[in-house]
Amino acid sequence: MTDIREKLTAKALKLLSYRARSVAEIRSRLEKITPDQSLIDGVVNRLKGDGLLDDVSFARWWVKQRQSHRPRGNFGLTVELKKKGISEEIIDQVLPDAAEEKALAKKFISSRVRRLRGLTSLQKRQKISSWLKTRGFTAAAIYSLIDEFSKFG
Repeated sequence: MTDIREKLTAKALKLLSYRARSVAEIRSRLEKITPDQSLIDGVVNRLKGDGLLDDVSFARWWVKQRQSHRPRGNFGLTVELKKKGISEEIIDQVLPDAAEEKALAKKFISSRVRRLRGLTSLQKRQKISSWLKTRGFTAAAIYSLIDEFSKFG
């Protein structure tokens, strides 16, 4: 029994050494080793107690990583965090407000404005909308930026 517990702990620590993880991600990976929920609960609770596993910290880290490396809007972040097993309450806590989301969308579009050269106003609007929709930005952020950026290029 302790041998399996040590194996589960080692696996969880190895996963956490690569990047932060949610409780659900760790549980899912440990369930591949053993179906014994009491053992998995013990390992998860120990990691939580040691401060190595925390869904709020993970969600904040995830949002920060997305904002700096692969920008996503609030809708996209919500979908990703739900897939990681993060609760609605935590998601609501960590998502940027509407002004921050708009600023992130603006920064993203600014980096791509050169690609709009030679397009008609309608084509520019469609392109901007498509870029932002596929990255999960809300309609409010998209429509507030379409007019502003369709003039460039």
